[in-house]
Amino acid sequence: LAVFEPDENKWEIKTQALNKRDHLAAASINEKLYVAGGRVESLTKNLALLEIYDPVLDVWTQATPMPLARGGIGGTGLEGLFVVAGGEHPLGTFSDVDAFDPKAKKWVSFPRLPTARHGLGVAAFGSMLFAIGGGTHPGLSVSGVNEAMYLTGE
Repeated sequence: LAVFEPDENKWEIKTQALNKRDHLAAASINEKLYVAGGRVESLTKNLALLEIYDPVLDVWTQATPMPLARGGIGGTGLEGLFVVAGGEHPLGTFSDVDAFDPKAKKWVSFPRLPTARHGLGVAAFGSMLFAIGGGTHPGLSVSGVNEAMYLTGE
């Protein structure tokens, strides 16, 4: 983990994450970094891990794993929740949308994405989730699919 210090215009190395992986989702919520899922070297080795980094203490902790192991996911903070969407496995793509509630320390499921895909960008505005691009087939694929949906009210 490296953190950029803008006042000093330099990078600082911090404590490394508990597990090495790629194709993960990450978001900042309540001044902590949430990192979920991902995979190790291959889309056949997806992970359900959830790790939380506290920058004040420079410490990582392991939290309740995602309900479904997946890599190639997108993530964002939305109204205090860590939302994870999409993903892939060797035979297809996921449309699942799950969120970790830091206060309740548990995952909740939301309605699925209209279009299953991996490698997507995910962003939030108010209670609306935006799922942007991503591949609709496992492996190298792309799409121009852009969808928006309300998750926690309108």
